[in-house]
Amino acid sequence: MLALVSNAAVRNSTALARFNENTRVLKQAASSLAVPDAARPMLVGSNTIAFYAKVNYLPFPYCDAYTALKYFSKKKVRFLALSSEELAAAPYLREWWQNGIPALQ
Repeated sequence: MLALVSNAAVRNSTALARFNENTRVLKQAASSLAVPDAARPMLVGSNTIAFYAKVNYLPFPYCDAYTALKYFSKKKVRFLALSSEELAAAPYLREWWQNGIPALQ
């Protein structure tokens, strides 16, 4: 299962970790992903979303897209939180933002 989350509503906020009326929509979206403690899946992307979703966090690896997808599969990542503000964090993120996340072949 993949979740693509944009922080467009908080574009002018300097920190996603700060909870105010601008970040409420992000917190609500992340909270809707919350799962029981016994089944804490991995999330790659925003650690703030991982916190509110109550899932384990991994950062996006800096590598090519194919290697990143293999890494996600090996780590059993269930959610990806992709932010328009963090597209420079890894080489493949801008393409994924524009064209979607490809399936691992």
